[in-house]
Amino acid sequence: MLALPFASSSGAQPSDPTPSDQTSATSDTKLLLILDGSRSMRGKDASGGTRIEAAKRALTTMVEELPDSAVVGLRVYGATATSQDAKATQCTDSQLTVPIGPIDRAEMTSSIDSFTGQAATPIGYALEQGAKDLGTDGKRNIVLVSDGLSNCDPPPCPTVQRLVENGVNIQVDTVGYGLDPTKAGDEDARDELKCIAKETNGTYYDAQDSDALNSSLVRISQRALRAYDFSGTRVKGASAYDQGPRLKPGQYLDTFGTDEGPRYYRIPRTAGSIVHFSVTSAARDGDDDGETSESYDITLQTPGGDRCDSVSAGAAQLNYSSRIAIGADAVTSLNLDPAQSASSSSSWADKESSSSSSWSSSSSSASSSASAAGSPAPTATPLTPLPSPTDTDPCRTASELVAQVTREEGETDEADVELLVTEELAATNADQIPEPVNEDAPALVAATSPEKPVVGGSSFSTAVELKPGTWTDELLPGEQLFYKIKADYGQQPILTVDVPQPGRRLSADVPTNVDLKAWSPTRKWLQMFGSQDVRANIGQDEREVLHRYAPRVNYRNHYAYATSGAMSGDTVRDSGQSGYYYFSLTAGTSLDDEGLQGPVPVRLRAAVDGQPSGAPEFADEAGADDQTKGDAADGDGGGLPGWLPVLGGGTLALLGAAGVLVALLRGRRRAG
Repeated sequence: MLALPFASSSGAQPSDPTPSDQTSATSDTKLLLILDGSRSMRGKDASGGTRIEAAKRALTTMVEELPDSAVVGLRVYGATATSQDAKATQCTDSQLTVPIGPIDRAEMTSSIDSFTGQAATPIGYALEQGAKDLGTDGKRNIVLVSDGLSNCDPPPCPTVQRLVENGVNIQVDTVGYGLDPTKAGDEDARDELKCIAKETNGTYYDAQDSDALNSSLVRISQRALRAYDFSGTRVKGASAYDQGPRLKPGQYLDTFGTDEGPRYYRIPRTAGSIVHFSVTSAARDGDDDGETSESYDITLQTPGGDRCDSVSAGAAQLNYSSRIAIGADAVTSLNLDPAQSASSSSSWADKESSSSSSWSSSSSSASSSASAAGSPAPTATPLTPLPSPTDTDPCRTASELVAQVTREEGETDEADVELLVTEELAATNADQIPEPVNEDAPALVAATSPEKPVVGGSSFSTAVELKPGTWTDELLPGEQLFYKIKADYGQQPILTVDVPQPGRRLSADVPTNVDLKAWSPTRKWLQMFGSQDVRANIGQDEREVLHRYAPRVNYRNHYAYATSGAMSGDTVRDSGQSGYYYFSLTAGTSLDDEGLQGPVPVRLRAAVDGQPSGAPEFADEAGADDQTKGDAADGDGGGLPGWLPVLGGGTLALLGAAGVLVALLRGRRRAG
């Protein structure tokens, strides 16, 4: 039994969250582009043209690619004053040529075409003015492009340090254009741009030629507008369990501080159902050693204090560049299922006591490569059944559960956290569903034509769906992209990734780590035996094939455990639901090489093996429909957009969105 804190008796009951509370943690994002228009931009770039003409073409392409919903502006520096003007005039030569506002492509393109390289490089002054341009509300991003060192006061890095110390909340991503690392002046310029990015939790990128500049600007600007898309119905957990908000199936958003103790949430449920309570957060804002971390303790229990399941898990990213805020640096995903653990003692909870995704704790790239290249896979093995819960077990019979969440560690004062509640009603035909097995690793997915471009999502909530076929994308160092593949009962989702794309190579001779993970519909990391994840350390002229998949979806996987074979024990039992299975792709370089690698081109080969079969049937279809309808969100943004979270008739609910605009996908599918 657990001792639970009670609130003082006041007679007041906590209110339930409503659809009007729905929100996104990354709404109202504004983007300002700051471009170097100084005289040095008249110099030649690696392609033979002038840097300023290449920058104009890159900016024009970027403007064409930005979403219609973008709120964006343009500022230039060094573009009007001449070398004959007074130093004070040159060092305040910066103009907001397009004010921050809804994107006007014609105005942006006209402004881009109008400037020519003139005199000084007042980067610090331009950043000061840019911070004012962006105002004081919403998420504020600057993308700064420069081909050299600032030659004006105020110095740029101390300037952004002062802005941050004064509470100005901006992120600056910097692009060094045509900087030669063998030249002392260019190396100083690179260090200056790195410092600007570091002080504002941005990232520095190196663009040696016009193609790299074009690609970098398009990707950085698109993703700066998205960031990690935390979303859901806004709630606040209580310090006493009986005062916690009631969370019906759906997605919620809370903000956790540090050293504040546990928070409590109440989950009404149908007795005998399987309840999943998942927590998703992102580790970011690393210290000078490049370490980011985020960890949580979670307990799911009855109101009487009977522990149903508990887990401590976190995410860590050590010694690799991963500070870009447009993608999850690392994701903590915790999935608690009382029906799976109630009857089998605490040992089952202990089996998933920690999930740490760290570059420093990876398996070797050699083992990953061997697996991806099709080395002999383990044979299919039977699964060990878990004992069925007793009808009198409190975790099975309770009509309400209590989730306790404690933020144990984090690099930031506050962290947004998504809470996903999913309920599966009891299947009435479980004994008629084929017995699950731990199968061989599936073969690599064959490439098909045509290859279609795609832009991966920045979070689970904005993961982009991959239909069976071949897709191409680009991954920025320090970024994590999310994709999803839909699999029914009896099917297996598979993803094979070529790094880099055939016919492409990495832009710099810098070892780059690329990591591929698979996740369950309730955001549980699906691990393999013998390897924490599938990753490779790739050089400029090297190629790797990463291969990841989920077990074949089977309702009876919930009550099975693997002791050998391709998949780990918990991975099998976390693949008992139909719906979207997620794949995350992450790239990172060492801190010593930070910013030197350009976008990493990848090819994604997606497949779904098998035909739908073995669908469960549920006892109370009507009840499930009523509950689902009552919880569906009609507003914008969070809560319950997308797939509905009550699993009755094989329905799985999760947010579904692509790009910057959230697409609400409403629908429900019956079993069979």
